[in-house]
Amino acid sequence: MKFNRIFFILIAAIVTNGVFAGNEPSYKYKFKIKGAEDTTIFLANYFGAKLYYTDTARSDKKGYFEFTGKKMLDQGKYAVVVPGPKYFEIFVADNEEIEMETDTADFVKYMKVIKSENNKLFYDYIKYITDKKDLVGTINKEIAALGSDSTKANEVKTKLVNINNEVESYQQNLLKVHESKFVSKDLKMSIDVAVLPAPETIVGDKNIKDYQYYWYKNHYWDNVDLKDSRIVRTPIFHKKLDTYFNKLLIQIPDTINAASDKLIDQVKYSDELFKYVVHFVTYNFETSKIMGMDAVFVHMAEKYYMTKQVTWLDSAKLANVAERCMEIKPTLIGNKAPYLKLLDYEDKNWVNLYDLKSDITIMYFWDQDCGHCKKETPKLKELYEKYKTEGKNIEVYAVGVSGERDKWKAYLKDQDFLDWINVSDTPEQRSPFRTMYDTQTTPRVFILDKDKKIVAKQIGVEQIDEFITRMLDKDKKVN
Repeated sequence: MKFNRIFFILIAAIVTNGVFAGNEPSYKYKFKIKGAEDTTIFLANYFGAKLYYTDTARSDKKGYFEFTGKKMLDQGKYAVVVPGPKYFEIFVADNEEIEMETDTADFVKYMKVIKSENNKLFYDYIKYITDKKDLVGTINKEIAALGSDSTKANEVKTKLVNINNEVESYQQNLLKVHESKFVSKDLKMSIDVAVLPAPETIVGDKNIKDYQYYWYKNHYWDNVDLKDSRIVRTPIFHKKLDTYFNKLLIQIPDTINAASDKLIDQVKYSDELFKYVVHFVTYNFETSKIMGMDAVFVHMAEKYYMTKQVTWLDSAKLANVAERCMEIKPTLIGNKAPYLKLLDYEDKNWVNLYDLKSDITIMYFWDQDCGHCKKETPKLKELYEKYKTEGKNIEVYAVGVSGERDKWKAYLKDQDFLDWINVSDTPEQRSPFRTMYDTQTTPRVFILDKDKKIVAKQIGVEQIDEFITRMLDKDKKVN
C-alpha cells in the first residue's frame, strides 16, 4: 500500500521509543521489515479517514524495531509507515500483543503475524480476497476469449457465481466465529446490508425501487456497532458517513436533519462517536456546494452547539458558531426576504423591497470595487435587458454594499447600470442589511418569488437565467 492518498498531519510531538526507567511500558509492539533497515519508522492512528502521528521508532540493521509507551494506545486501526512513504495497516485492539514481520517489496504477500489474532485474521482475509480477485480476473479473460460462444461463456460465468458464494460464506463464517474481535466489526462495516425483495403486493418498477431504496436507507447502519467508540478510529466509518449523507440521502434539509438526529441519538452514549458525527454533519453541510444545505448547519448549531451539548469547544468557538448561525438563518431558502428599504440612486426615494410588484425579484448585492462584481454586473445587465424585451415581469433590486455612496453613484453612471433599481444606505443612515443578508462576499444573488420568498441564493449570474426559466416553466405546469 502506498501512502500518497492520505492526509498525514503531525498533531503532537513525536515520542521517542524506549523503555522508561523504573516502569515496564504499557504497550510494546514488535516488528521486522525487510527493506526498512536502519531508518525511522512511524506509527500513525486513524481518526476518521485521516492519519495522525502517534509514535516513532528506529529500526536496526536487520529491520527490527519496537513501538513502546507508558500509556495504552486508543484501540482502532493504525498504520506502520516506512520511508517512501509506504505503509501497512494493523489493528490495535482487545489488549493483544503484536509481533509481525513483512517485506517492503509487498507488505501483504510477505506478511507474517506472529502475535495478535486480530491482525492474523485481517491479513488472512486480505490474502484470501486477493487470491479470489486474481481468479476472477482470469475467468473474465476466459469469458472475453470465448467471444460469441454464449453457451461456453455461460458455463464459465457459473464459476464467478460460485466464487461469489464462497467469498460470502468465508465472510459470514469469520464474522460468526470471531464475532468478539474488533477486526470482525471492521470487516462487517465494509459489507453492505443485503436488500430484501419487495413483497408481492408491491407492483411496478418504480414502486419496487422505492421500496428497496427506503428499506436500504432504514437498514443502512445494521452492520455497524454504533455503541463501539473504536469505530471512529477506522476509515470505513468515515466512508459510511460520507456515503450516507452525501450519496444515499435525498439532499433536502428536512431529510438530512431528521436522519442526523436519528443517528446522533444512536451514538449519544459514546462521547467520541457523538463528537465525530456531530462535527461531521455540521462541517459537511456548512461547506456544502448544494444550494440550501446551510439549513442543516443552522439546525445543528441550534440543537447541539447552542444547547451546551458540544463540550469540546471553548466558549469563544461556540460563540462563533452561534454568531454564524444567526447570520445565515434569516436568509434560508423558503424564508421571506428580510425587510429592506434603502435610498435610491437619485437621493429622492426610499425604495421598499416589499413594494415591488414583480413576479420575480433578483436581489443583487455588489461593490463597485469588487473585481468579480465588475465581471458579473455587465452580464446581469444583459440578462435584465433580455427579460424586459421578452416582456417578463422580472425586476432587479441592486444593493451597493461599499458604503461609499458618491463613488457608487459615479460608477453606476459611468457603466450605465441605471435601468434597474439601484439602492444603498448612507453614511448617516446605515442599514443592517450586510448582516441580515450575509454579504461578506460579493456579488451575492437572491431570487425571490412574487411573495418575496427566497427560492434561490448563492448562485452565479450565469446560473440565473436557467433557474428562472425552470421556475417559470414549473409555474406554467401548475397553472
